Amino acid sequence: MVSCLNEDAHYPVANLFKKDGSYLQSDTDPQLLVSVPFAEPVCIAGLRIEATAGDEEAPARVKLFTNRPDIGFDEAESDEPLQSFELALADTKAGAPALELRRAKFRSVHSLQLFVEENYGADVTRLTYLHILGEAKHSGSGDGFGLPIPAGFKLDAITETPPSYFS
Repeated sequence: MVSCLNEDAHYPVANLFKKDGSYLQSDTDPQLLVSVPFAEPVCIAGLRIEATAGDEEAPARVKLFTNRPDIGFDEAESDEPLQSFELALADTKAGAPALELRRAKFRSVHSLQLFVEENYGADVTRLTYLHILGEAKHSGSGDGFGLPIPAGFKLDAITETPPSYFS
């Protein structure tokens, strides 16, 4: 089950996978630690992290970890991430290009941990959508794109051409 540390109970992590205007919001400070388990191992090639455009509540610094479902804030702050991003506000707009991941580091992923370390100065962070791009390692469906595939969430229909960094 997808989980999030420091989520506001009125704006839970489940909203992060909906395209209905709902959102995930942090509770006591700007940091969020989202953990997304997958139904089977996946290769992740990119992410789209959407937030309200031009908003101080948008994430500014994000760190990514894999296969560490029990990671806490202390470890997320101090441990070396597999990859990190300094996001411009334009990176969090709907329709912005995906953040390209180092595919060699994101193979055979059983769970993805996304740590929002800082935002643009607001007391809370607000995320409107998370789109995980990749493919299942042993998917028999042949479509493999349009992740997330966390348990309990329906796979979205593929309506776009995969990004050019898919081989």
